[in-house]
Amino acid sequence: RTFSNCLEAVLTAAALAHWPWGRAEAGGDGGPASDRNHDEALFRDRRANRRRAVAFAGAACLIRPTAATYFLPLFVTELRRTRAKTTFLCLECLPVFVAAVTLGVVVDYAFSGAVYVAAWNFFKFNVAEGGSAAYGTHPWHWYLTQGFPAVATCFAPLAFFGCVSGTLKGARAWEPFAVTLYCVLGYSLAAHKEFRFLMPALPPTLAAAGGALAAWQADPKTAWRTRRAVALVLLTQIPAAAYLSWWHQSGTVAAVRHVAKLAAEGKVNAGGVFFATPCHQHPFHSHAHLPTRVPVPMSFLECPPASAEGRAEHEPDEADRFFADPETFLDTRFPRDGADGAPSHVVLFDGTSRDAGMKRWLEKWGFEVHKRLFHAHFAVDRELQAEVLVFARPVTARYAEAPETRREENKQDEL
Repeated sequence: RTFSNCLEAVLTAAALAHWPWGRAEAGGDGGPASDRNHDEALFRDRRANRRRAVAFAGAACLIRPTAATYFLPLFVTELRRTRAKTTFLCLECLPVFVAAVTLGVVVDYAFSGAVYVAAWNFFKFNVAEGGSAAYGTHPWHWYLTQGFPAVATCFAPLAFFGCVSGTLKGARAWEPFAVTLYCVLGYSLAAHKEFRFLMPALPPTLAAAGGALAAWQADPKTAWRTRRAVALVLLTQIPAAAYLSWWHQSGTVAAVRHVAKLAAEGKVNAGGVFFATPCHQHPFHSHAHLPTRVPVPMSFLECPPASAEGRAEHEPDEADRFFADPETFLDTRFPRDGADGAPSHVVLFDGTSRDAGMKRWLEKWGFEVHKRLFHAHFAVDRELQAEVLVFARPVTARYAEAPETRREENKQDEL
């Protein structure tokens, strides 16, 4: 999911780089011929840049439909500014819109076999039905008071100074940074909020921050500010990048890599690997490919929306039922009915391993700690999860012999 936001941010940066910020179009027929030719050249250059920007914006909306939240105000502003309104709407925006929707439908049909518009499903579930609220909600001001300051860090005040300092005063300084405001305010309307949603707001923020440094450096009286600002950036960003990339919450990624290594050595047997962690904590199959291209048998606690699973709105999902009573849940899921369908490896956080029911279930099946992986020093969105533990048990049955795997293979054969 984070990769889709990264791609959205890259495409947004490309669109904003080509966008004709505050550029004047060609004037009337009066004036010298040289001036008219110059104006027409500017107009053609503006149109070419605008077409590229609209194409990149369409690609960003194809990847993440929410990108329309901050591109729509830009398009409205450009529509008011341009004198070729019909050309902008019918020859530039409409073809990109049709191409993006068509491409999305074709790709989705190729992989799912169903015809639908993903952007409409996205809007219907997240906005019309409010389904995203099932994954957590925040107050309306969260992006303004916590989200954006945490994402932009020391670049936020620099970006503000970039819009008001020295040679950068005027519309062309404010317009790009306004995209950040559109993004923050637009996303604030949704109940479900995440830091990653603000990634497209970073390119215009960083550009405005660079403008502040350039304005200060151009004036000998304020050049000292640039040196101090650069020092502040280096002292805050490099340690944070290193710690957050290499250590903080790294155990869930390392666990899947370790599982892939075990599978490649033929040590994943019976029911495969079960991740007894809150849902969506691991990269899963993206980090567990085998040279044989045989999928590693893995399962995790699922938490789909109630509407998708066909259960009542307040009925607990699979993850809720597990954490309420781990032993009963696991006894039901992996019954001791003579067939060895239980997993050969179980991955869970250290806190879950201390649950009395979890301990009893692990002992019944003969699980022992196989690997301890560091995860985090600090609690973030729940209680401190310091380690990720990989439990293993001695089994002889290959996972291909497990009942669930046989049923899955039969289903694939039928397809």
